[in-house]
Amino acid sequence: MAEACDIARPQMSYYYCNQVEPCAPGDLDKRGKSVPVYVLEDTQQLDRFLVIGTEGGTYYASEGRLNQENANCITRLIESGQGELVVQRIVDICKKGRTAKQNCALFSLALCCRSKDKKTKVAAYKAVCDVCSIPTTLFQFIQYMENLGKSKDKDSKSTGWGRGLRKAVSVWYNQFVSNPHRLAMLITKYRQRVGWTHRDLLRLSHAKPEDDTIGFILRYAVKGLEEAEKYYMEDTIADADPKMLEIKAYLAACDAVKELKHPDNLEDVRRVVSMIEQHDLVREHVAPEMLNSAQVWVSLLDKMPMKALIRNLNKMTVVGVLDNGENVNKVVQKLGNRDALRKSRVHPYSILVAWMTYRSGTGHKGNLKWNAVPEVLAALEKAFYAAFDNVTPTNKRILIAVDVSASMTWMSPKAVISPRVSSAAMMMITLRTETNCDVVGFSSSLMPLDIKKEWTLDQVISYIETIPMGGTDCSLPMVWAQEEKKKYDAFIIYTDSETWFSRDTPANALRHYRDASGIQNARLATVAMTSGGFTLADPADLNMLDMVGFDTEAPTVLQDFIGGNLYE
Repeated sequence: MAEACDIARPQMSYYYCNQVEPCAPGDLDKRGKSVPVYVLEDTQQLDRFLVIGTEGGTYYASEGRLNQENANCITRLIESGQGELVVQRIVDICKKGRTAKQNCALFSLALCCRSKDKKTKVAAYKAVCDVCSIPTTLFQFIQYMENLGKSKDKDSKSTGWGRGLRKAVSVWYNQFVSNPHRLAMLITKYRQRVGWTHRDLLRLSHAKPEDDTIGFILRYAVKGLEEAEKYYMEDTIADADPKMLEIKAYLAACDAVKELKHPDNLEDVRRVVSMIEQHDLVREHVAPEMLNSAQVWVSLLDKMPMKALIRNLNKMTVVGVLDNGENVNKVVQKLGNRDALRKSRVHPYSILVAWMTYRSGTGHKGNLKWNAVPEVLAALEKAFYAAFDNVTPTNKRILIAVDVSASMTWMSPKAVISPRVSSAAMMMITLRTETNCDVVGFSSSLMPLDIKKEWTLDQVISYIETIPMGGTDCSLPMVWAQEEKKKYDAFIIYTDSETWFSRDTPANALRHYRDASGIQNARLATVAMTSGGFTLADPADLNMLDMVGFDTEAPTVLQDFIGGNLYE
C-alpha cells in the first residue's frame, strides 16, 4: 500500500514570493527571513505548458525552441506512474482547441512516445491521430520524435523508427479509408513541412494500406501518379473502381496545376482556372508563380474561407484583383457577411492586425507594397466591429488598466500596430462584450476613464491621448481598487515593455487586494505588448499570468484566463 500511495501522490514544485527560481520549504530569503512557499502540482504545470507553452505563468508571443527541460513536469508525471493521464490531457486539450501553441502539445506527445514506460508509450502512439489532425502537425511531431531520439541516445545506430512509430504513422494514413478524397487533398495541399515529405514517412513506416483506394494514394505519394496507376489499375481503366478514377483525376489535376508556372501565358492561366473550379483546388495547390495572376486569384476567391481571405487581401491587391470594381464588391460582400464571420470564429484582434497591415500598404517583411482600396479598408473596419460577436463574455467583474505613458505610441520599424492601438482595441472588445467592466488609465498616477461603448477605435485613441502622461507603475490598479473598495474578479494591465512598480510588486498588491476584498481567486493578467521578457506573476499562482508580446493567439489565451477556463 505504501508504494501505491507514493505513486499516487501528486508531484509538486515549490516557489517563493515573486521569484522564478523554485525553493524548498524552510528556505530563507536574502534577509534571513522565512520564505512564503506556494505549492503547484505537476498536473497544473502540465496544463500550463500545453495551453500557454511554459510551465511558469508566462505566455510568450514569440516561438521558443522546445527541449526536454521545457517540460520537466511531464517527465516527473511519467516517472510517478501517471503517463497515461498526461496523454489523455494532451488529447483533451487538443480536441477542445485550447492550445495557443500547438507545438507544445506535439512535443509533449513525442516525449511520451519516447519514454521508457510501456503504458505511456502505447497510449501516446494511439493518440497520434487525435493530436495530429493535418500533415503539418504530423510532420512537426515526427521532427520532435527525431530530435528527442538523437538527444537521448547520441551513440545509437537505431533509426528511431520502431514498431510503435511505424504503426502510428500507418494508422494515420489509413484513418481516411472512409474518406479517401480528404487524404488526397491533404497530401497534395501539405506536401512537405520542416524537412519531411509524405514519401519520407511512408518509406520509413512501411505503411500498409487498408484498401486499394488508400493504396493508390499512398503509392502516388511515394512513386508518382503513373506508378500508382500501373500498380492499381492494371491494363484497363474501364475495370477500375469509380472512386479510384475520381481520385486519379483529382491527383492528376494537382500535379498538372503545379507544373503551370507562367502567369503571362493566357493558356496556362486558363487551364489553372479551369482545374481550380473543376476540382475545388486551393491556393496551396497552385504553383507560387501563378499566384501573380489576378485571374487565378479571382477563381480562388469564390470559395475562399474568411480567414484565408483576410490573410490574402494584400497579395490580391498587389496582383491587381482589386483593380476591378466587381471583384472589390465581391470582397466587400464576403467581409460583410456576418454569418460567415461568425462561423469562422475569427477574433476581432486578428481582423485589426489585417486592417492595420492593409492600411499601411506594406508587408511585414517589406517585400510587398500596395495601394489600399478604400472600400476594402472600410469593410475591414466594419468586420472588426462585427467580429465582437465572436467573443464570448466571461461575465466576470473586470478592471482594465491601460498604460497611458508616451512610450505606448512607440513602434518598432516592422510593426504595424502600436501598443496604444492594440491596448485600445482590446479594451474596446472587453468593454463591449462584458456587462461589468471598468477602465482606468495609469502611468505614475491613476485615473478612471469615461470611455463610451459606442465609440469607434479612433475616438478611443483620441481620448486616451488627452490624458496626462508620466512613468509606469503596474501595481497602481490593485492599490486603487483596494483603496476605493471596488469588487473585481480580474485585473488586466496593458503596457508596452514598461513593467516597473514603486511601492509594491503587482503580485503582492494583488495579494493585499484579495485579503482586503475577500475575493481570494481574483486574477491578474499583465500584458507587456513589446516586452522581450519580464516576471511579475507568481509562477505558483494559477490566477496570475504574464504575457510577453502580443500576437493573434494571445486574446484567446487572455479571454480563457479571465474566465477561469485556461486550466481546467
